[in-house]
Parts: sequence; structure tokens; C-alpha cells
Amino acid sequence: SGGGTEAAPAGALPKTGQVPAGTGAAITGVVTGKNDGQPVGRIVVQAERMSRDGLKLVSSAATQSNGAYTLGGLFPTDYYLHFSAPGFVDVWYPNAPSQAGATAVTTTAQRTLQNVNVVITGLPASISGTVNPGDALAPVTTTVTARAISSTAPAAGGATAPATLSAPSTPPAAVTTTAADGSYTLANLPAPGTYEITFVTPGYQTSTLTDAVTGGDKRLEPAITLGATPGAIGGVVTDGTNPIGGAIVTTTLNGQTLAVTTPTTGQVGAYVLGNLQTPGTYVVTYTAPGHGSVTQIVDLTAGQSIGTENVSLTSGTGSVSGRLVDGAGNGLGGATVTVGGAISTGGVGTLPQTTTLTSGAVGSFAISGLPAPGSYTLTFSLAGYQPATVPVTLTGNGAPPTVTVTLSSNVGSVTGSVIEQTSANPPVTITNAFVGATVTATNGAQTWTVVSSAPGGALPNGGYLISGLAPGTYSVTVTAPGHAQQTGIVTITAGQRSTLPLTLVKTG
Repeated sequence: SGGGTEAAPAGALPKTGQVPAGTGAAITGVVTGKNDGQPVGRIVVQAERMSRDGLKLVSSAATQSNGAYTLGGLFPTDYYLHFSAPGFVDVWYPNAPSQAGATAVTTTAQRTLQNVNVVITGLPASISGTVNPGDALAPVTTTVTARAISSTAPAAGGATAPATLSAPSTPPAAVTTTAADGSYTLANLPAPGTYEITFVTPGYQTSTLTDAVTGGDKRLEPAITLGATPGAIGGVVTDGTNPIGGAIVTTTLNGQTLAVTTPTTGQVGAYVLGNLQTPGTYVVTYTAPGHGSVTQIVDLTAGQSIGTENVSLTSGTGSVSGRLVDGAGNGLGGATVTVGGAISTGGVGTLPQTTTLTSGAVGSFAISGLPAPGSYTLTFSLAGYQPATVPVTLTGNGAPPTVTVTLSSNVGSVTGSVIEQTSANPPVTITNAFVGATVTATNGAQTWTVVSSAPGGALPNGGYLISGLAPGTYSVTVTAPGHAQQTGIVTITAGQRSTLPLTLVKTG
């Protein structure tokens, strides 16, 4: 009564909403992660005060990389502090899931309330990636282990102490194995945290990487390429009964010939071809004066060393080896190699047949046990290619022959682009690449069908390719809903790629 002015409630800001000069307060502190005790950046800190209408947001800030934050320009009163960020569980100071359990902090004019620190909990994280074992000759499984790298608690002001790897006896945070395609995922990693990821694969060198995750992270690591440990091929060269000293054992490593000679004293006939890259396929040849030759193919898996590759050299026999390739020099696997031309001393019975390798040194082959001296033919046959026959001569002495044979394709292909032709006003012809058209080739006896491609593949936008066509004349038809079909004629030549562009015209 009497026209007096009602007093403002405690902690109320002036009607202007501005903090009067000389009264501003501040709050500072550090946010650390519950899992590793390290500072956490990018956490939103909100100062809220209680009003007649409930909590009101007064000020906000974000933690720096050292976990520190500052809320400045505050009116002296009580505040509830709310800490939040994607991937983290919200927390209210000092350690409550909601404001109902929080404790207010009181600021004083022109003073900074320090060490208002909070520990925040991150949601589980994951680390994924792939492991590349290189040209493995057999399926490879890698064990992937995540082990936490520990640090001491942060110093005052959020300084980070040096990180140290947890003791090997410390249980790992996560362990998994790679899938058939080499992929892996380390799930449910406590976060935030820093982890050393170890990749252990039999026959390969152990690989490691270090990665840090924050709350809820789903990290995708670059592919890890494994380095295999070297391997070896060893054994004893004999004449069927006794070891042979002075035998020469050769193979090829990185385009260079690697040769060893078996000792004539001590471990007579023993040999070791060492420090070989693995995984790998090696063509190994054995020769000795007065004896025949043997050539064989040896596969080494990652890190494998074979010490029992024993060979018997028989007088009057020889071997031949080589590789079958296409016109571009690519190895052709699965081809049949047949020995013919039965001209040799003493006559020849049933001559052997083999198949070129389909993995490792693709296209390689080796045939041993041929009577020598002698003259032979090697015939190579493979579906889709014209057969080839080459002569070889075995002398019975010295290194056996090595041949490289090229097969020419006996089929061809047709390719081109499908375009759509439309009209515009004023009259003008507009052409665009057309994706999804059906392209059919036929020779009257057989039909091949493909769809014009979308961008981003091996073919251009609207492109098509039909392969495996025997030489001859084909009709090629393109169709699409709402368009008139077009048919073209093309002649296919063995080993050649013909070009036939196709056009669709709208009917509507």
C-alpha cells in the first residue's frame, strides 16, 4: 500500500536483462571422461537459474580441447550447470542425471568460482576397417585386439599427462576376427578413450595402430596391408637312392634368378632357397651333370617354410616349364597343356598332361619326367581362345627349356552407347545418354542381353558391352518403354571389339 514498489525476488536480473557494471561473476572448470580420466572437448555447458516459470537458460559455453570451460558475465545468484554433447550421457553438476538431483552453485559479484569440475560418461564407441593380406594363396584370418592406452589424471587447468600402453596382462577392451572379406569391427569400446589396435595373422608380421574415440564414435580406419614374413623352400636332391652333390636348384624372385648348389661334403644334396617373399608361387628347377632335370611348382603360404621338398633326378629324363598368357600379357589359368610329338631315344609311352595355374603365378605350368634327349610339342587349349602348339627340345643336359606362349582370343565383343533423341521447340534435335535400355544381340541361334549402364562404372553413361561372341554377323536391338526400338547389324571378328552406337526415339 501507499504506492510502494514490490521487491524483486532474490537472484532476479534487472528488467533490462543486463548485468550491472561491477557485479559480473564467472564459473570455470574442467570436464573429464569417466572412462579414461582425460579432458573432453566440445561439451556444451549451460548455466540455468530458477525463476517463477522454472529453469531459465542464462549462459552457455563449450569446453576446449583441454576440457576447460568459462561461463562469464553472470549475475550473482544460484545456478544449475547442465553438461551435454552428442555421444555422451547428460550430467548435471556435480553428478546427477537430471536437475532434480543437481546441486546449485552460488556466484559472487566480481569473483570467479573455480574448479567446478564434472566427470561425463561417453556412450560405447566402435572401430571398423579392413585387413588386406595381399595375394594370399589361402583364406587368411586376422585376430584384431583393442587394448586401452592409459594416462594419469589431467593436471590442473586440463593439461594432459603422457600416455602409456597398458600392461600386456591387462584384459583387452575388445577382440574380434576378420570376416571372409577382411572386414572387422571392434564394438562396445568404453569411450572416450585411446586404444592400440593390434593385428595378428599367422605367417604375417604383427601390425599396430593407435586410435582415439570419443563418446558414441563409429570410427572407420583405412585398410591395413599385412606384411608377410619371408619363407623358404628346402629339401634334398637324390638320384633315387643317394644324395647328389653339385646339383643346381633355381627359381625366380622379383624377376631375378636365384640359384643354389647342393654341397658335395657334409649335408650332401641338401638345399635351401631362403628369404622368399610370401605368399607366393615358385617354379623350381633341379639339374645335375649326368642326370635329368625336374621342374615343379611350389606354393608358399604367408610366412611358410618348407623343408621337405625332396627331388629325385633320373638319368635320361627332362622337364619343361613356362607360362601361358593372353595378348595383353595376363596369365591364363585353367588351360590344358598336352605333350605330343613322340620322338625320343628309347621311344615314348603315354605322355603327361597338365593344367596352368589359376592362382598365385597364374598361367604357369611345369611338366617333368619326359624322356631326354627328345623332341616334343606342347599344345595349349582354353575355352574362348584359339589353341596353340609350340615345339620344345630336351637335350638331357643343362638347364631345361622355359617357354612363354600367347593365346589369341577366338571370340569378340560389341560395345557402344545408347542415346535418346528428342525434339524441342524451336525445332532442334537433342541427344542424351540413356541408362536402363535393354540391348539384345543374336546370331539366330543364341541371344545375349545386357542393360545400358549408369555412370560410375567401367562403361560410360549409357554404355553397353556384350562379350563372348563367336565370329559372325549379329543383329543388335535396343528397346525401352515409350521409345521406338532400333536394330543394327554388326560383324564380330575373333579377338576384336566392334563398335555399334544405338539411338532411341521417343514415341510420345
